[in-house]
Amino acid sequence: MGQTETKLQETINPFTFSLENIELLDKESFVDRSTLTPETIPSHWIISPKDKKDIEPIKFQVPWEGYSHPGGQDMFKLQKEFLTNKPKEAPNDEILPILKPDWDMLYSPPNPNVPQVTWIGHSTLLVQYRGINFITDPIFGERCSPIQFLGPQRIKPIPFPDISKLPKIHFVVISHNHYDHLDFESFVNLQKYHDPYFLVPYKMKYKWMYKFYQEYSLDIKIIDLDWWDSISCKVSMKKINNDKQEINNLENTTVNNEVLDSIVKFTFLPTQHWSLRNGFDRNEVLWGSWGFEVIHKEENTTSLQIEEKSKKFWFAGDTGYSSKCFTEIGERYGPIDLAFIPIGAYEPRWFMRNQHINPADAVQIYQDIKCRRAVAMHWATFILTTEPVMHPKEFLEEELDRCNIPQECFVTMKHGQTAPFESLHSTTADVTTNTTTILNTENNNNTTSIHLIEEEHIGEENVNLLGEQKL
Repeated sequence: MGQTETKLQETINPFTFSLENIELLDKESFVDRSTLTPETIPSHWIISPKDKKDIEPIKFQVPWEGYSHPGGQDMFKLQKEFLTNKPKEAPNDEILPILKPDWDMLYSPPNPNVPQVTWIGHSTLLVQYRGINFITDPIFGERCSPIQFLGPQRIKPIPFPDISKLPKIHFVVISHNHYDHLDFESFVNLQKYHDPYFLVPYKMKYKWMYKFYQEYSLDIKIIDLDWWDSISCKVSMKKINNDKQEINNLENTTVNNEVLDSIVKFTFLPTQHWSLRNGFDRNEVLWGSWGFEVIHKEENTTSLQIEEKSKKFWFAGDTGYSSKCFTEIGERYGPIDLAFIPIGAYEPRWFMRNQHINPADAVQIYQDIKCRRAVAMHWATFILTTEPVMHPKEFLEEELDRCNIPQECFVTMKHGQTAPFESLHSTTADVTTNTTTILNTENNNNTTSIHLIEEEHIGEENVNLLGEQKL
């Protein structure tokens, strides 16, 4: 784990976890490449007309009817509209707060069998479950740009500027190669301080990603997958007692013999988007979304039989809306326990419609994929488009009301907020008839309570109080 001088406060959970082992298991390819012909290639591949055997794509395409990519004149029109209608300033801290990191919860999640999520900003989330830590589309820089003195800048300070102080990161999933989703410095710093496995889209194994490993031939830590391909890992986490110690200092601790074994299955799934990194490589690298399922065995306390339990997560990356795409994900991969769905960067619609969903589309996707809970992302971090900064949140809440979906089913978080997410016992097919809760809940006299960590703004005293809000 990375070094830090931060002290733990009074621990919520007396245990933390240390990685025992990660073992790569089977990789499953949806397409048998050994039998491919030009007539049987996947519909999102573009191949060279010269390819007759050992067929590989040279580019990728959106395979669904109705998609078109904006042209050069559209780009000029967009720039003019952006300069005229760009939001003038960021909301104040009361409207858009930043919370101080809750190091207790980050290093010792209260219940390892309940997923815990931290919104770092934009599409960067820390997902923690059964001692395993996942990061999505890590962007820790001040700007989402190939250069750090030009380009879109954060409208608020990042709550986690130092990657080395994060809990040990075991897996990183990256959706596509745009600069607000793939950042060079963030990538290499994760390698330096955490040495995780990287799950990336097909053809994204850039040479610069391998400098940390010394030799380009060493590719075990970077895994690229095509749509509907998957790879499984066996992850063993050792439970360790906490003793109000410094984070990461495991001396003088009593080691508990309990080891949590899990199978993590990553599946790369479609989205409607595109790729571009250097201005000349449009769609030479695939884009998509990530499903990751965590499977473990558990004794049923009633029957005393060993049962297999699983939790499915879905990280959408960037996407426009396609009914065919997302209903297929719902049918083949759903239901999904917890999804991370973009809600921002959608105006003007004449330009963004095919590549960025708006909150109405996001709610439709939530239903298409048969989702139980969702967290909004890709908003209120960088000003990339013309809608007001807080409009995605307001639009989302209105759309949920219009669709009779409880607000707690699809939530926004504050920058830096860490929260556990209990599963709902229904899918979107019957969620509107369910009484549901968000974060840590109690049911008392038919009243649902919601417990939240009191807001702690950057620069204020680090006081960890528990507030209660009635639904």
